[in-house]
Amino acid sequence: MEEIKPEDWDLAYCYEAMARVQALLANKELYNKYYTLAEEAGKKIAGAEDKQQFKADLNDTNWFGMK
Repeated sequence: MEEIKPEDWDLAYCYEAMARVQALLANKELYNKYYTLAEEAGKKIAGAEDKQQFKADLNDTNWFGMK
C-alpha cells in the first residue's frame, strides 16, 4: 500500500484535528504540541483563501476549554 504524505492544506488540517482530539481528551501537553504544529503548517499553506479559511477554523471557539 502506498503511504500518504499530506502536505500544505491537508497537513495543517491533520494537525488541527489531532489538536482538537487532544483538547477533547483534556491532554494539555499533546494539545499544545499539535496546535503548535497546526499553526506552523498553516503558515505554509500556499493559497491565500485556503490559508484564511484555516486561520478562521484554528481560531474558532470549539477547543473544549483548552484555549
